[in-house]
Amino acid sequence: MLLRHGLRAAAATKSRVNVAPRLAVARRRAPARPLVSLADPAVLGVLEVLPPVLLQGVFLSPLPAVRAYARAGTTGDASIMPYTMMVANGTVWLTYGALLGNATIALPNVTAVTLGAGYVATFYKYRAP
Repeated sequence: MLLRHGLRAAAATKSRVNVAPRLAVARRRAPARPLVSLADPAVLGVLEVLPPVLLQGVFLSPLPAVRAYARAGTTGDASIMPYTMMVANGTVWLTYGALLGNATIALPNVTAVTLGAGYVATFYKYRAP
């Protein structure tokens, strides 16, 4: 019995001895550096152009549904909410960008207001009775 207890104690001590140095080494490692710096002018240039360009896809995405309303002659049970929110959101961001004098914010939202207003007008024209 003493032998079994002694082996367990030795095994427990051995495992503690082996684990502790690994943990100490892991704690001493320097934090990983980011692959790209957000302060890099090239990164800032891409981030200044790409999001507004991709946003145009968001504003164009309702176009197939609005065309389907026109073809069918009715909106059925669809909600006007997404189109009115597009106009409201675009108006707020357009105003914000204009107040800041930031064309990167203001100009893409001209599309939101224009297309959103067109979607709302089409929706009202073909709304279900």
